[in-house]
Amino acid sequence: MVFVRSYRRGKKGVGLYLVRGHWRRSPGRKKIVLPNRYLENLLHIKNGAHWSQFVKSDDTDFPSYNEMLEHPGNYPNRRIEIREIYPIDYMAFCAIIQGTDQARQYKNIEKHLVDEYMYRALQDETKMPLPLLDFVGKEQDGRNRVAALKKMGFKKVPVLFITSK
Repeated sequence: MVFVRSYRRGKKGVGLYLVRGHWRRSPGRKKIVLPNRYLENLLHIKNGAHWSQFVKSDDTDFPSYNEMLEHPGNYPNRRIEIREIYPIDYMAFCAIIQGTDQARQYKNIEKHLVDEYMYRALQDETKMPLPLLDFVGKEQDGRNRVAALKKMGFKKVPVLFITSK
């Protein structure tokens, strides 16, 4: 990514950008038009919005885990709780569950899905499903959603933790 410090108009309306001390042409540069709701939500997050506006606290996209959330008493050997953790800790827990290192977890993040989750959440179209870490069943889900929440500006993200008692 190139950091643009200044801008001026060149010949025939072509934009010239000052990049590292040199003026560069950019005839093919596209303007990105974002809807007002998107920008309002980003400002709302910056001013301290809660994650519950963007994440479903009762849905994980997995019927079996939704059952655990609705009826935790049916699973006496498991501790089921929603915790707020830092995204870097989520990746560390994913690495522990899958027996890999954190670098591999970051490589598995799909940027187009992160952008899609973020765009949908900020447009108020849909809330994201709850990310989960199941230490008993050695399952994890929600790596891209956690990355989207981090990109949106949340310091901590909600995660469904399932551990043995």
